[in-house]
Amino acid sequence: MPDKSDNILKVPILFTPRECRKYEEKVRLDFNNLYQVDIIVRAQGIPLNLDLRDPDQAITDLGIVSVGGSASRTIPILNKS
Repeated sequence: MPDKSDNILKVPILFTPRECRKYEEKVRLDFNNLYQVDIIVRAQGIPLNLDLRDPDQAITDLGIVSVGGSASRTIPILNKS
């Protein structure tokens, strides 16, 4: 007897909203030009809500940087969106 997992197809869908609104898109799956299935994907863009993981890093000292030089620091953030 075939395993039920043989009949599973995972299709990754990456949602990257460009604005805060509702989105709806139809995705058509075509199986060997014999059978088609339309899937409606609905999502909603929401406002970006980022916070510092450590609020003490709200002001970060980059030290002394010479003209034409560069400095960088990594500051962890939390995505609460």
